[in-house]
Parts: sequence; C-alpha cells; structure tokens
Amino acid sequence: MTPNVTTLHLIIPDFFAYAVRSDSSLRLDTLATWLPKSLITPLPYSATANQLFWQLFNFPIETHLPVAPITYLHDYGTVQKDTTYLRADPVYLQADRDKLILFDVFSTHPPSTTETDALLNSLNTFYQPDGLQFYAATPNRWYIRLTQTPALNTTPLLDVIGRDIQAFMPTGTDKRQWCAILNEIQMLLHQHLVNQSRTEQRQPLINSLWFWGLGKLPPPPAPRWQYVWSNDPFVRGLATLSTVSQADVPNSIQSCIQQMTQQTGEYLLNLTPTQETDGSTRLTQIDKEWLLPLYQAVKQGKIQQIHLYFCDERVFSLNRQQIKHWWKWRKPWQTYAQTHFAQLPVSRLD
Repeated sequence: MTPNVTTLHLIIPDFFAYAVRSDSSLRLDTLATWLPKSLITPLPYSATANQLFWQLFNFPIETHLPVAPITYLHDYGTVQKDTTYLRADPVYLQADRDKLILFDVFSTHPPSTTETDALLNSLNTFYQPDGLQFYAATPNRWYIRLTQTPALNTTPLLDVIGRDIQAFMPTGTDKRQWCAILNEIQMLLHQHLVNQSRTEQRQPLINSLWFWGLGKLPPPPAPRWQYVWSNDPFVRGLATLSTVSQADVPNSIQSCIQQMTQQTGEYLLNLTPTQETDGSTRLTQIDKEWLLPLYQAVKQGKIQQIHLYFCDERVFSLNRQQIKHWWKWRKPWQTYAQTHFAQLPVSRLD
C-alpha cells in the first residue's frame, strides 16, 4: 500500500443477488454512478465470502477453511493450544421423498436458551464416555472440541441450506465414524422432549447438527488493517487473531469516515445486504446512506481509494481521478448484475 494513503475495502456479500431477488427494477442511483467509473479487476480466488475474508487477512488460499476455531476465538476470546474445533450447528432436516433437505432453524425459530441447554445436556451426557463435549456460544453457533484432528472434509452450512444433504456429507478417511456419530445425534434429537414441544407448537424441529469448519487455530497473519468493522463472527475472529482494532458496524458511515480521515492506512468494512427489514428497503438504505457518503468522501479526497467487493470473483476499485471521468455515463446496476454476477441459488437467499 502507498504510504500516507487511506484505502477502504468494502465487502457486501451477494449484494446483486439479493437485489435481483428483492426487486429487479429497484433504482440504486449511487451504484449507477459508481460502477461505470470503477476499474473492474478479476480476483484470483473463490467467490465465497469466507474465502475472500481469509485472503484479505493475508492467509494463503485453502480449500477447507478452519472456520470453527476462528469463530470460537471471537465467541470466547481464547482457544486452547493444539485443540481442534468443529462447528456443530443445529439444523432442521425435512424428508422429501428420497431426499433430506436441510433448513436453517435459526432464521425462523431459533432454539431458546432453555432449549439449547436441554439439548446440550443430553448430548454431553450421551457422549461423555467418548470424550466429546458440545458447546453453544449462541443459539446458532455450536462447537465440539477435539484432542485429535480427524481426517474429515466438510461443507460450510451456508452452502447446504435448502439442499439435499447427501451430496454434502463429510468425506475423508474418518467419514464413516463421523457419519455414524451424526446418525446417533439425529436419533437422540428426534425423540427429545424439546422437539416434542416444538412439534406441538408447530415449529421446525432441531433434529440434526451440521458439522463443518474443522481445524486448529492458525498462526497470526502478517498485520494489514488499521481498523475492521463487521458483525460477522468469522471476520471478527480473524481480526482478533491479527490483533487488529475492531468494532460492530456502526449505525452510520459518518463515524467510519471520520476515523479514516484521522489516520492513513487500510480499513475493512463488511456490510450485510439483508436485515430484518424489507430487502428492497435495506438495499436502498445501503445505496443512499452508505455508498453515497463514501463516494462523496473519495470525491472530496478524504478517502483516496475504495475497493468494493460483492464476493463474486471481482473487485470494483474507485479513486478520485476515476470520478473525474465525466465521459463514463451512469449505467443501471442491473447491467453489472447481469454481466458480471451470477445469481445465487434460491436456497442461499431464504
């Protein structure tokens, strides 16, 4: 990075896919101005958000990321040395003829604290002779701590939601053992009092766990960031590992801009394209309340450069000189969504 320069890396995972799904005719005026003036560069690594974050924190490319120890570090503030961690998140499996479709219970009816405690107590009692212990940092982030690392390849939960689990079951030398454990867990949860109560209340069952993110905590990477804003536990864990100053995403971009004008360096801001509000409302809010002030900050020279990522193998880079390119006319964001971005499967958006 050039000395005495302030650069912002702005990551909004799957923004265009959500926009297409929410309202394909939606007007996003800032993007219509921003994107045509940007330098579009292909990225040499995976389009997934976690892979992008991993690379941005100066880690080498890996097929299977150790997400579990990273998020565990964020949740608990520390990890045990030489301990392997595995995410074991609660899910709902629904039979559909000869398929088992996985659904994320957290987005609709997350387990309460009482339900979580009851399920964990049963799991830990059952698996105590085997030395397995389950932890729940939040209702949707559960863990298993292991003294040895099994030869196991897993698939991130987000990639399986809404799909038949058969093609995404664990692979590797130890897959038989862990598939057997998963079957035991499903039988235990199926008859649990928590699920009997959920059946009576017509809520989705918590009838399985999903194993993913296996690994040990890696050594800290080379420092890069002046500051990180994110609500994503993986990003926050990476920042903790890197000993980088960090915070939740603020309510307004103005506080971020003010901080960036006080000290040069590289900054990372991770926005979420959807919240509890209507999808179109949230996307319009990002365009007007976040992207527009950032565009103006570059135009005024407060920020020298912004790299905008949508986690689809490209980055849109914008600086003050490019903003002066008056001959590059506005184009609707739909042009870039259709040209540069593949729409996500419906299951990724529900």
